[in-house]
Amino acid sequence: MAAIMKKRPPSSPPQEMQRIIQQIYDDLNDVINSINIFQLSGDESQGKPGDIRIIKDQDQTTTNYYLEFKTDDGWIRITGELISES
Repeated sequence: MAAIMKKRPPSSPPQEMQRIIQQIYDDLNDVINSINIFQLSGDESQGKPGDIRIIKDQDQTTTNYYLEFKTDDGWIRITGELISES
């Protein structure tokens, strides 16, 4: 999975607009950082509400994948199955 690249604001807007644009790009980069995390095991203490992660759980005989969403109450897990290998 290719990582999403960081974004940068255009140069030379007026000062107040620069602050607004920078905040938008900071927020976008927070989302990008959350998306670019791949974990091999779930860690309940990491993440903030709104984060999404993919978990790969592998033992001697099986490999399971989970899509998880962080909420105020903890991580919500959706179980999936591998439909093709590439």
